[in-house]
Amino acid sequence: MKKRIIIISVAVIIILSISLIMFFNKENNNEIEYINKFNNVIDDNIINLSNDYPLFVNNLTNANIKMPIIDNMIPQGLAITNDNYIVTYYDELQETSSLVDLLDFEGKIINEKKLNNKSHVGGIAYDSKRKLVWIPGENGILNVYSYNDFYNDEKLIPQYVFTNLSDDLINYKNKNEREISFLTINEDKLYIGSFSLKNSGKIKEYQIDDNNSNIKLTFIKEYSSLNYIQGMTFYNLNDKQYLILGLSYGRNNNSQIYIYEFDENKNSISEMNNIKEIILPPLLEQVTVKDNYLYLIFESGSKKYQNNLIIISEICVMNINRLIFDDYSYVL
Repeated sequence: MKKRIIIISVAVIIILSISLIMFFNKENNNEIEYINKFNNVIDDNIINLSNDYPLFVNNLTNANIKMPIIDNMIPQGLAITNDNYIVTYYDELQETSSLVDLLDFEGKIINEKKLNNKSHVGGIAYDSKRKLVWIPGENGILNVYSYNDFYNDEKLIPQYVFTNLSDDLINYKNKNEREISFLTINEDKLYIGSFSLKNSGKIKEYQIDDNNSNIKLTFIKEYSSLNYIQGMTFYNLNDKQYLILGLSYGRNNNSQIYIYEFDENKNSISEMNNIKEIILPPLLEQVTVKDNYLYLIFESGSKKYQNNLIIISEICVMNINRLIFDDYSYVL
């Protein structure tokens, strides 16, 4: 009887050991598959940054689509539709109007449109429900364009103009001016915010309602935010909302991504649960989410920064579930 018990015990131990080996091999294979996948689609100059920025490089799934370098234009905003990328640029010399480029998914220009202003165009949001493109104008104005108008050769005219949203969003370079530094749309809510160097910035939340053939914005609340915010976006999963902030200032300072569990009951971003911080190369601009991916652009790819030690002219795509949850199963 004892001999039988010993044999059964040994068999159970062997089965458990084999199961554990198979589990860890599966995890390792997932990681190897993930790493092999991104090695094939990431530019070598970014892969070479893996020692200094491991969380950035190791979570990339794509970074080989280069944005066009256009004279003195500086890339700022990025939005993604089912058909293309939309990228905004401002003229660092303030001589010409700001630009919006439609790019295909290989980075080639489909169409280029001039805006009727010289705004910093620090953010852009694509409203897929209404087929609208939201872009900040000068002195705190928010212009809203029909997405279809970016395909034609006619002068670009806003379909809606909001002039009183940013009365308390101060331009950090000129206290007499207002500026929407970044924006995003999450479901039927608009979020706009201000960049700040010393004091905490602000994020304002509005409800978007369709009023017959018009758009109505209703103020909900204001959040105290962080310094140096260049972009914000949301990722929604299983009834949870994750707020993603991109922070950057200066060509020699590292950028950062902060990820929070978004809580509408809090009045300050710093009061929310910060679940992740990632260090990135300098000069990060907009961050935006589509499906299970986080898209980033850097302004270091422009002519202005061609002497920088680190230049990123590619649109960078990160696996967001891998980034937040360390989950290698979200490879595709």
